[in-house]
Amino acid sequence: MSGFTRKFDELTVDEHRACADKRNQVWGVDRTPPMSGDFDQLHDGEPHRGEARLDLKPGRGQKLSPMSIFSEAELTFLREARLARLATIGPDGAPQVRPVGFVVDAEAGTVDIAGMRNPATQKWRNVERDARVALVIDDVLPPWRPRALEIRGDAEVLPDVQPVGAFEGAPPGVIRIRPRRILAYGIEEGAPTARTITG
Repeated sequence: MSGFTRKFDELTVDEHRACADKRNQVWGVDRTPPMSGDFDQLHDGEPHRGEARLDLKPGRGQKLSPMSIFSEAELTFLREARLARLATIGPDGAPQVRPVGFVVDAEAGTVDIAGMRNPATQKWRNVERDARVALVIDDVLPPWRPRALEIRGDAEVLPDVQPVGAFEGAPPGVIRIRPRRILAYGIEEGAPTARTITG
């Protein structure tokens, strides 16, 4: 039992992965190995205790200009997605998450959130008060290949803007996100897992 005396969250990255490999062997899971930098290591750029710190300096956590903030692989992933989850900050300071539809403007480097009653929603009021938001889009390819893109940034409410490319009959009223940080997992082999958007 000596191997179980250490706390799970004190294990190193390699030890976590060894445990996961052993579990998958026992369960018979055919899982595609994760790319460098597990997505759950990237919470606010801070690793869990006992894990290696992810290097977010230029060259690894690559900084890109707003005109090229999404790669072609990421744009394909985003255009195929039907639903995302938008996190805003509520009036009491607690996070609030809602499923939303979205449209990406690759040229402008923005993401628009449309909705049937956007200006009357809590998420709209949250953004009016505090512009900080996060948007998560994820899926799983068979047999077990999770992919995810997290977009953190500042949002604004545009009550008179007609959504372009959204669902049919979408009324005016858009929440527009300007990405400041992008975290990606499982979408593009060899690409940086996190990057900061400048400009």
